[in-house]
Amino acid sequence: MKTSTLVLLLILCSGCGGGSLPLTPSASIPAKAPGIPASYNLRDLAPLAGGGAAQAQAVNSLGDVVGYSNFGTTPHATLWRAEGTTWDLGGLVAEAINSTGLIAGYAVDSGGHAQPCLWRDAITGPQLLGSIAGYDSSLALGVNDAGEVVGVAYLFAQPSHQIGFTWTSSAGMKPIPGSAAAQAIAGSTIVGINTASHAATFTSAGASDLGSLGGLSAATALSNDKVPVIVGFAQLASGVSHPVIFGGKRITDLGVLTPGDSSVAIGTSGSLIVGTEITSAVASARASWQSRMAHDLAAGQGRAWVWSQRDGMRDLNSLVNAPGWDLVSTEGMNSQGMIVGAGAVSGYVHGFVLTPGK
Repeated sequence: MKTSTLVLLLILCSGCGGGSLPLTPSASIPAKAPGIPASYNLRDLAPLAGGGAAQAQAVNSLGDVVGYSNFGTTPHATLWRAEGTTWDLGGLVAEAINSTGLIAGYAVDSGGHAQPCLWRDAITGPQLLGSIAGYDSSLALGVNDAGEVVGVAYLFAQPSHQIGFTWTSSAGMKPIPGSAAAQAIAGSTIVGINTASHAATFTSAGASDLGSLGGLSAATALSNDKVPVIVGFAQLASGVSHPVIFGGKRITDLGVLTPGDSSVAIGTSGSLIVGTEITSAVASARASWQSRMAHDLAAGQGRAWVWSQRDGMRDLNSLVNAPGWDLVSTEGMNSQGMIVGAGAVSGYVHGFVLTPGK
């Protein structure tokens, strides 16, 4: 959220109508699930040498982090290894990384069109994944442990004309029927948004509407469990958006840190949920890489948070002893509870990874 993240980049859309549809079963978080850690340790994910800013997008089970460094208006996909080294993956954006180290993201051509790609390691160059007929731009946003990639294809001149896609090495890129965007994948379950502007899951059995709270809704992330916890946001009648869990055949509103703000959930470990709250709604779907980057690097306009069933929602800034830092956004987390995002430090935007304190 990715927030970075959202419809694609699905963040906090406004002005959408529509009622609730039947829900598909997904996991609720148990009442006795672990609470929020008492503290987190912060690792500064600085941009590549010469870069002006950095954004961390995803972290895998090994603690390796991907994202990008910003050189003016040019992004460079960046890999921050758990052991401390940093790798320049080229003039692209990295969005997701699986447990084997496969990295999904996109390249941008001279005309501004985005093309989905996959890195198999930090040394070999990216593999372009192709395109969907009728669409001239695509973003790869998620990859599962089997190497299946998901994302969104769209028209550069009309970003609202979009559809979700899957890619596999055997079948190539395929559109997902009934989808507007595919945001994440775990196992065989894909989450995103459907053509009714509702959060949805997409599996081999078809699409399932996850419902709404009266306006647009979107599923942005899911846990890597047999029955996954699915999170995202839902727009209220007032026009603001709240982070939600789509689970137990109902939608659970997680609330916000400050009444009147909009917020989105963007990652979950299964027991914890992370997200970003902003003081004003970000309008409409963000299918272009330029508008996504502009949002991601707008430091100082958001607040990173973490939520548990036991403790409710907490501002992550209150849980980190990192003088000079303002944690602005979260972008994802792994099953071990490591959190990645971006913050402002000494007047610059850097990525971060938070590890639960001992």
